[in-house]
Amino acid sequence: MKLGKKELDLHFGWDFLAEVNETLGFEMDMEGQKISMRSGGMAFLQMGLSQYDPITLLKVIKAGLSTAKQKPSNEELKQSIEELMSESPDKYKAFVDELFEAIKKEPMLKALMKLT
Repeated sequence: MKLGKKELDLHFGWDFLAEVNETLGFEMDMEGQKISMRSGGMAFLQMGLSQYDPITLLKVIKAGLSTAKQKPSNEELKQSIEELMSESPDKYKAFVDELFEAIKKEPMLKALMKLT
């Protein structure tokens, strides 16, 4: 997928799911410490992407890049997302929709989304 001028080599499999669960999954607060439960991330992914939330988009892109040898920095990704949003909200929406559709093509992730 292409985000602005950057070509992103995104992969949606086990490593993606582990990263989504880590960054978007359930958290518990135990004596002031937030502890990731490392589960439930796909439900939050669906909710965030369906609302076109840029923070969710950033986390999903980073999860998709978890196995990439070359990764853009957080700042580069944030800048690309911001530029796309300000250039054209319709193009931003189309990018998020395309990304979500690509995720749904992965059989395991598609099945997980049906279960949540």
